[in-house]
Amino acid sequence: MNDDDLRDLFAGLAMMGMLVGGVDTSNSLLASDAYDLADAMLVAREGSDGIAAVALKQRKKRVPK
Repeated sequence: MNDDDLRDLFAGLAMMGMLVGGVDTSNSLLASDAYDLADAMLVAREGSDGIAAVALKQRKKRVPK
C-alpha cells in the first residue's frame, strides 16, 4: 500500500470516528478535518519524536454554516 492509499484509508477511518462521535455532518470541513487527522497518523507512524500533533494545522474555531 502506498502512502497516498494509506492516507485515504486513515482519513476514512478518522471520518467514521468523527461521525460516530457526533460531529455535525452538515460541516463542509469534515473531510478536511479527517485528512488533517490522517496526516497526523502518518507522522506518528513514522515515529517523528512521538509528536503527531505537528501535522495538525492550527486553525480558528469554525462555526458550521
